[in-house]
Amino acid sequence: MTAKIVTKAQQDATFKQELLNDPKSTLEKEFGMSLPSGLEIDVVEETPQKVFLVLPIIPGDIELSDEMVKKIAAGYENITGCS
Repeated sequence: MTAKIVTKAQQDATFKQELLNDPKSTLEKEFGMSLPSGLEIDVVEETPQKVFLVLPIIPGDIELSDEMVKKIAAGYENITGCS
């Protein structure tokens, strides 16, 4: 899923700006799902002078809603806290 989001942001400037401005709403709209109300999503853009290292969630540290489980079962490729 991350690769799809990145590819779309690279190809669609409007989507990219929406993702940077309001990532949670943008992803909910794009994928037709509701993300948990307490979930925060930060989207940052790397530059040649600034890169980011993301430490992944430790398995078991996230609780998936029934809706998210159904989406995964329906074929979403990679959901780690909906990233």
